[in-house]
Amino acid sequence: DHEQVAIPDTIASRLRRQQPDYSSWLPVDSSSRGGGGAVTILKVSMTKNGDVFKTVEPGETIIVRMLVHAARQLEQSIFGYTIKDRTGLAIFGENSVATLASPPKLAPGFSVVTLELQWPEVVSQEYTITLGIGEGDHPFDHTIQCWAHNVFSVTAMTPGRYVHGIFNNRLRSVLLDELGS
Repeated sequence: DHEQVAIPDTIASRLRRQQPDYSSWLPVDSSSRGGGGAVTILKVSMTKNGDVFKTVEPGETIIVRMLVHAARQLEQSIFGYTIKDRTGLAIFGENSVATLASPPKLAPGFSVVTLELQWPEVVSQEYTITLGIGEGDHPFDHTIQCWAHNVFSVTAMTPGRYVHGIFNNRLRSVLLDELGS
């Protein structure tokens, strides 16, 4: 179970110096959290070009930051996200196992985790973002220590493009071989 964690003034002061937009970070309600509880996601931020946003287009860079508290050291920590459509279906996501050479240790206490991703070309609609922290070294087979469910909602836009299905898988080539009448 996730403990109720108070953020000490010294940590909050340090965060305000290091993260100028810290005052706009959203607290994660305990009802939105799940997992084993060795780590708690306390506050979150999602920006593009340094600003909070409601719409996103293909190719834009998104920065997600999480203020987390670890009750104990995690020898192998995994950080990730899942993007879900309006029905709750996971459309895409990733975790740090695919990015880092080996899972980092997460020390007890407070840390800021920063994820950077590029928004893909997906059908124009509203999506929610779930953040997660796991323990282990496998992208799927690990212990979830904290989920922060549906902490953000964004609307994807694809100006001038038509998305066939959930996302487009571009054709590599098109060949027309006219044989005559």
